[in-house]
Amino acid sequence: MKLIIMRHGEAEPPGVVPGGGDFDRRLTATGRSDMERMARLAAATGWRFDEIRTSPLVRTRETGALIEKHLAQLREEGLTSAQPGHSVEERLAPGFDLDGALDIFNELDSNAVAIWIFHAPDVQRLSAALLGVREDAFYFTPGAMLALNLRLPRPAGRGMIIWNAQPEYLRAY
Repeated sequence: MKLIIMRHGEAEPPGVVPGGGDFDRRLTATGRSDMERMARLAAATGWRFDEIRTSPLVRTRETGALIEKHLAQLREEGLTSAQPGHSVEERLAPGFDLDGALDIFNELDSNAVAIWIFHAPDVQRLSAALLGVREDAFYFTPGAMLALNLRLPRPAGRGMIIWNAQPEYLRAY
């Protein structure tokens, strides 16, 4: 299986939404434009994405919707064949149980290609568990992607890094 672990795009700071909590924070203009570049990068892999899963928080759902939208536009232009479905995954909510997140892999086909979008520090925790390294080996900036090759059904400690990217490195393109 190929999996892109992604941190949501840049979000509003806490307290910006009157009466709203952390759950309701939305993407900034920079966060939205970064997601277009990251979608182009994902499409450039030539991978046919089967799914996009996000945590239930607003900023991750917005990130997933923007990735899905830009992949659809690139498909119409003939630049990708990807047509992933987008779903909310409660098991990717902030502070998730690592074993619960790892259980998601039991539901997937070994040929699946997916993008999972969620939060720091959980993106680091899951990446470290899949690769068998320490959690402090990773830092994900907002919108960063880490592409992994995984062996199913239990990929923990057996994953391989394919590539990683951060939006700030793509802003010149």
